[in-house]
Amino acid sequence: MSYEKLYRIISFLRIMYKKEKYKTDSKWLKEDVWTVKKGKEIFSEWKENKIKSKIRSDRSFAEDIIKIFLGKNEFVNNQLSEFEKGYILTPNKLTLQREALVDTLIRYSLSGRYSASKGVVPEEIIKNILNELDVPYESGRVKGIGRKIDIVIPSKENPKIFIQISYVETTSSGKGDKAKTERDTVRRNIKKYYPDAIFIIFVDGAGWLTREEAVKVMCEAGDYVFTFHKDSLNEFKGLIEELKRRNLF
Repeated sequence: MSYEKLYRIISFLRIMYKKEKYKTDSKWLKEDVWTVKKGKEIFSEWKENKIKSKIRSDRSFAEDIIKIFLGKNEFVNNQLSEFEKGYILTPNKLTLQREALVDTLIRYSLSGRYSASKGVVPEEIIKNILNELDVPYESGRVKGIGRKIDIVIPSKENPKIFIQISYVETTSSGKGDKAKTERDTVRRNIKKYYPDAIFIIFVDGAGWLTREEAVKVMCEAGDYVFTFHKDSLNEFKGLIEELKRRNLF
């Protein structure tokens, strides 16, 4: 498992516990999640040194990390794909069995390409919904917008609905810049050149977990904002069906 993935898992558990969506008696989760800087609450993510220190000093934390690595935390397992569950330490891996080691090496070599493919997979999910509804769409640059649009309905020449997808797994300072671009540039240009068009934003992925302010800015850009949760995708589908019935594209 990469440090980035471990950071996100620990952050996920801390946030879900504070939101009372993750029930546990582990004492380490009772620590503050947010710190105040310049009058704003900022999520304080634990990195390598903090994690190593907690493992040495806090037994409940060390035990929970062991459970994650052994695949014994179902709350975490439910958030991971089958590919990502390959990090789990099975008896064969712990005893260094040949087949288990080969499996680990193969997964490690493919992990970069797998992560990169996630930028495409969410887009395909949206395209599959549009294909199911028999809705025409294109992708690419639209006159006046200044950057590539993930999905345009019904066409780039006659845009009625703009869809941008931001599914990210890692954190970086660039998230804030990306969010501001969507709000201050893409949205502004859409409303300037295509005032009747609708701007839809999809925001998802663990990378946004610790970028609360950037997520707020990203959400401000869209007329509608969705995630890739099943219920949210159904709401998106219902919206497109309603717009189609009203002959808005």
